[in-house]
Amino acid sequence: MSNIIKFPSYAKLKSMITMPLRYVAVDLEFVRDELNKRFCIAEICFWDIETNKKIFSSFIRPEENFLLSRRFQERGITSDHLLAAPSMEELDQFLKFMLPSFMLVFWNAKTDLERYPNLKKYSFGTRCAMRRFADRFGSYNHDFGDHQFVKLEDAAYQAGFILEPDESFHQASVDAKATAFIWEELNQESMPEPITMDLVLRDDVYSLLEESSEDEGISDGNENVPF
Repeated sequence: MSNIIKFPSYAKLKSMITMPLRYVAVDLEFVRDELNKRFCIAEICFWDIETNKKIFSSFIRPEENFLLSRRFQERGITSDHLLAAPSMEELDQFLKFMLPSFMLVFWNAKTDLERYPNLKKYSFGTRCAMRRFADRFGSYNHDFGDHQFVKLEDAAYQAGFILEPDESFHQASVDAKATAFIWEELNQESMPEPITMDLVLRDDVYSLLEESSEDEGISDGNENVPF
């Protein structure tokens, strides 16, 4: 007698929702701790590459006593802004549920993932725009033995990215936006040339054949009639 495998009850079945994969540029900005030994994440932004729109951005409260960087000060960001922001632990719990359908595109994936490895853990996958840009447009460095990396600001200008009047690089939202722009430009560069085809609708073909048949059956009165 064959064994009968009991199918689990509906109560034990887990539902699953599938979501389309989204390519999303991400940028992190940092401050240093007071001992100047450790980078602390202080700002993050996610930018949708296809729609060219910001998805999420936030300041982050550093886990340790920190020194406010010159770049933050130039933007008018004070220590109070960072101290009032969500903690890294709070942000991490949020991103754990937001990122599974995201393919994250960094400008410098290696550096950012070393400082926040959970981004790779939570997301569908990661890509490095800096490496992709260098492979296509970077000059070859014989000492390095590979194409030379390019700074985000230089690559953005080369790709045609234009800053708005109130924007500057080294802001998480601006750098994520620029990374998204460059990635989309690389996509356009990589696409094959469109194949031009003269397509004719089937009904038009039938109409042309009918007109041709009618024309062949009509005499113009000047034909030579053999005897």
